[in-house]
Amino acid sequence: MHNSGAATGDDGGAPTRKRQTLAVGAAGGDAVHMSRRILGAPLALALGAVLVLTSLVLAPASVAACSCAWFDAPTARDQAIHVFEGVLVNAIPASDAAPGRAVFRVDRVWKGRVSRTFTVQATIGLTMCPPHLEVGQRYILYTAGSDAAPRVEACTRFAGGESLETERRALGTPTQTYPTTAP
Repeated sequence: MHNSGAATGDDGGAPTRKRQTLAVGAAGGDAVHMSRRILGAPLALALGAVLVLTSLVLAPASVAACSCAWFDAPTARDQAIHVFEGVLVNAIPASDAAPGRAVFRVDRVWKGRVSRTFTVQATIGLTMCPPHLEVGQRYILYTAGSDAAPRVEACTRFAGGESLETERRALGTPTQTYPTTAP
């Protein structure tokens, strides 16, 4: 029989000391798993800190990309080509051949020649900057461009919803009105 300083098991197999070592390791916690847990916590904390710092650094850039400063209503009216109120009845997304268009059923006009049904160039769909136009909603819009090609640009002054009445008061009496449509 071979004696290496380790007792053999009752079945003559592997040394008992090795079994005891494995048993002690399992009972006291696996050293490999413990070191992974000990190293994993700081690593997870560091990754979390990197994500938080990245979001703080990038968030102001995305907000600043759409920081709109508006003139008061009378100044905006003076600078606009058209100022009108109406309900958006159709939104046509841009294509390779044409820019996006928004079609309005107009009720009130404060500036410019605006027909009862009036179409303006506008970015339709997902945009970062206002106005975010929705079919069926009522707006007061200030256009840029020309009489032939009016457009609503990013950060163009506009009013919708609860701010309509305040905007109407600021603009004063319309120069032209059409029969009102809902909503």
